Parts: sequence; structure tokens; C-alpha cells
Amino acid sequence: MTINALVIGDRDSFHQMKQLAERIPSCELYYQDCSFVPPKHTTAIIYSSPSSKPLSARATYNKAEYVVNPTAAAVYSLLLKQRLLGHGGQWSLDIPNATAVSTHIQGDEVPQGHIHLYDSDTSIQELVEKHYINYSTNKHIHIATSLKEVYRSLLELKVPVSVLKPTITCMKEVLSTMLIEQVSLPSSPPTNTQPRGLTFPHTKKEGISLTTMQRLYRLCQMLGRETITAAELANHFSITLRSARRILTTLETHQLATITGEEQVKERGRPRYVYRLDFSLATQSASSLSKHMIHS
Repeated sequence: MTINALVIGDRDSFHQMKQLAERIPSCELYYQDCSFVPPKHTTAIIYSSPSSKPLSARATYNKAEYVVNPTAAAVYSLLLKQRLLGHGGQWSLDIPNATAVSTHIQGDEVPQGHIHLYDSDTSIQELVEKHYINYSTNKHIHIATSLKEVYRSLLELKVPVSVLKPTITCMKEVLSTMLIEQVSLPSSPPTNTQPRGLTFPHTKKEGISLTTMQRLYRLCQMLGRETITAAELANHFSITLRSARRILTTLETHQLATITGEEQVKERGRPRYVYRLDFSLATQSASSLSKHMIHS
């Protein structure tokens, strides 16, 4: 199956995604700077930022859609750049899925005491007011937004503001998700997994990320095997190596994965274990996973 994805939004972001997509067999990206009715052969639409997606797009296009949202990786990148420039202090940020991003940052043990994090799903007016209040209270605070409407409104109020842009890691996450969902799956799935319609009856009630478990299953099907390393998981899910290790360790603890060997590497450091995933026990172990599973 060939994936023909239309990228709408920023041209620079398109070129970056185009380079990433060149490594993916049977994946073609093409560009348009604004929304329009896509050609019939389009299988997916990628919006290069939250601001690139019109509200009525889904009803108009009826295509699989993906948005390159700034994630925790974008926050890390922004904070690192400012620190290298000698700019510390407090931050006022708005970002999609702020709760998930905050959880991710906490999981990586990054101090959040100086970060005010707001969800960009909040109304434009409310976000502008929150940032403005923070600026009025502390003229040295740094403000960054993921929405162009908020950016323009703050500039009109003469409030210094920067744009929180998606990073390469954010783009990789979207392309990886698109590939897993759109690719033609192998005719013979891993032998110890359940059929494609994998479900976890207790996961929602117990607070487990069903999306994470389903993505793991689809990733195994895409790879055509049931073995995976933490490095592979981190790369395909665009998460930190530490988070990937936690997921696999948790699966091992609850008998959903076993260590079958070590990957041969030249570098020193932690051994790179190879894990064999087993989804056949998922429905039995879902309850005990609830306190430990790392949400994607």
C-alpha cells in the first residue's frame, strides 16, 4: 500500500517531514500552504501545526487526519535553547494535551515549578488573558504559544511572546502513527498475539492507556515480529529511552513481555535487552497494570 499524504501548513515543516518520509517505503508527501479539496488518491492529511487545521476540515475531506502538535519534546527544546542563551526564569506556555505533556515531563523528573502550562484547547480569549496576567505579575516571565491567534493577540497588547513550534521528534511521532495506522499489515501476524481487533476490556475502567497497548500491538504487526528493544520503542513512539524502558519493564513485571536476549552493541552503558511481547495474557493482567503503565 502506498501512503499519499497531503501536508497543509508551514513549508519549512513540510520539507523536514519530506526528508523523514524518504526513509519510509511507499510513502509520498506533497504540500499545500492552505486547505483545499485534496485529490482522490490522497490517503491522509497532515497539518503541520494546530493552527493549520480548519475547524470544518474533517467533515469536508473525509480523510485520515494527523496534526503535528508540539509535545514535551518541543518544551524541552524551547527550554534548552533559552538556557543556552542565558535566559532562565519562569515560563507561561500553552500546548495541546497539556495534561499528558505535564505527566510526561513529571515522568522524566523534570522540575516544573517555574512552568505555567495551559491547554491550547482553551478558548483564545482565556489563553490570552492567562498569559497577560502572568506577564503583568512578572515582567521577566517568558511566554510561548502554539497558536498563531494567541501570538497575534499578545503582540497587539505589546506582550513579548514566542512561538512554540513542533520539533523533528514531534514530526517523527506523527509519521510513525500514520505509518502504523495506514500501512498494509502483514498477512501473518506474530504467532503469540491476538487477532487484529485487540481489546482490553478492563483498561478504561482501570485507567490504563488503551491507545498505548493498541499501538504496541500494531507496531509488532508492522515489524512482522513480536520482539522489540527499548531503543526501537522509543524511536517509533517518539518518547524518551527512559519512558520506553519503563513500559517494557512494566510489561515484563506483569507477564506481558519476557527478556529473550541482549542486543550486541559496541557502546558502553546499560545492556540493551530484547523483549518478546505477549498480548495473549492482556485481558488477565490489565487490572494489575493500572498502577504502573506509562501513558503515551
